[in-house]
This record gives sequence, C-alpha cells and structure tokens, in this order.
Amino acid sequence: MGSTLELYIAYLFFDKDERISSFFGGIKETSSNVISKINAMAWDLLHLRNLETQVASRNSESKDVFLHFFCSHDFGINNILNLNPIKRLAIVNKRCYPIRENSITQLEFGMQIIDSLKMHKNYRDENREKVNLKKVSEKYEKSLMEVLEK
Repeated sequence: MGSTLELYIAYLFFDKDERISSFFGGIKETSSNVISKINAMAWDLLHLRNLETQVASRNSESKDVFLHFFCSHDFGINNILNLNPIKRLAIVNKRCYPIRENSITQLEFGMQIIDSLKMHKNYRDENREKVNLKKVSEKYEKSLMEVLEK
C-alpha cells in the first residue's frame, strides 16, 4: 500500500487536532471561496506526495542516494510537513520505501481504516479507470457548498 500521509492528515482534521489548524484554517463555515481554498490545499498536498514519490522512484534500482527537499514560506504547509516527516528510507529488493515518523495505524481506528482499504483494494483497482473524477469532484463540491450554506 502506498503512503497514508493524506489519511493521517485527514484523520487529524476530522479529529479537530490543533496541530493542523494553520493549514486548514481557511475552510470554515463562514469562509468565502471555500472550493478555491480546498483546491489550493490539495495542490499543496500534491507537492508533498510528489516529493515522496520522487524520493522512492529515484532511489529505487540506484547505487546513489538522492535526497529531495521542499521549501515554502507557507506556515500551514510547513506545519503539515513537519507533523509527519520522512524519517528513513527502506530499500527492499532494490525498491525504495520512504518511512514516515507517524502512521495512521497509531491513531484510534487506524487499523480499521487500513483493513477497510485492504478489503476494498480490488474494487478500487477495477474502477479506477472507469470513474469520471471531474464529475465526482463536482458532485462533492456541490454537496459541500449545500452544507456550508445551511
């Protein structure tokens, strides 16, 4: 299974963990332009995922070790990055796996989330190419706006 960084962050968000409030502070019921703020946060999280993917990719099948870095003046994204940094790289059968300091398995209900992901893996794999992500995104954006307007 790939990184669970996003699940870890989502869990902390829904648990109202103060350590991530600087990142998610822009999405409150009273906020304007919520969708554009969520899109910007998703873009930030994509950069963190890309960093991890690049570390894994460039260090697999390589005799050299490549260390990547991320710089930002954004306090919120830096907070997220420092909340769960990559602590080590494990290389197994010439494939590199970044290991983060924290794992979703350390959180309440973490193992149930992992079990659910494993149980539904085949379903996700079979349907990945069939899903119109733009349509799904628009559906959830509309739903979110309806909740925020109440």
